Amino acid sequence: MNAKKAVNVTMDADLLARAKAEGINLSAELDQGVRAKVARLEAERWRRDNAAALSTMAQRIEAEGVAGEEHRAYG
Repeated sequence: MNAKKAVNVTMDADLLARAKAEGINLSAELDQGVRAKVARLEAERWRRDNAAALSTMAQRIEAEGVAGEEHRAYG
């Protein structure tokens, strides 16, 4: 399990009261939301950083086909 660290956050007071009334675990929700956001940003960065290689690969596949394609048993 990853180590936990206490943080201070600021949020709308009415929203906080409503969340507490619903029994929402703010720590768990924040952790899950930030984890998802970081994953999306990392994936976007990876796509940007690798765009040239992906484009080159797509062009090569378009021109030459997929390696071993003649052996596939479908399609």
